[in-house]
Amino acid sequence: MNYFDLFDLESTYKLDKNNLETKYLSLQKKYHPDNCDSIEEQLTMVELTIKLNEAYETLKDDTKLIIYYLKQNGYDFTDAKIQSNLSQNDLMYLLDLQEQVAEGLVKSADFKQALKEKVSSVTLSLVDAIESKNNEEIEANLSKLIFFNKSLKHI
Repeated sequence: MNYFDLFDLESTYKLDKNNLETKYLSLQKKYHPDNCDSIEEQLTMVELTIKLNEAYETLKDDTKLIIYYLKQNGYDFTDAKIQSNLSQNDLMYLLDLQEQVAEGLVKSADFKQALKEKVSSVTLSLVDAIESKNNEEIEANLSKLIFFNKSLKHI
């Protein structure tokens, strides 16, 4: 199920978040399991509500939205592909931060904040690459975005 279709939205990496929320709340009411008469209908609505929540969580987060949008448009990577697109500087940046945390030179909260700033910077570069239709830069920045997001999740 395409998340953009589910919310009847244009497929884009720049969504009107207020419109998304309005449609989400409307669909939540429409498909609420308590509105069903039979157990079977309730189970179907529970499944739909789970998908609706998953779609909403993806589309409301800028990073997840961009990754989802690009995957819908044919960009998808394995871990090996992501690593092959990363520069030594990106890998060294992360390793240096991890080392500083391990040695007590940087607090884990500061490490997390530095990674969040890196994600924001890479996201802006990725948007520029999408707008200029530069496939090489899209792949490179998407790899960085996925890599740094995975690193954030492990903190």
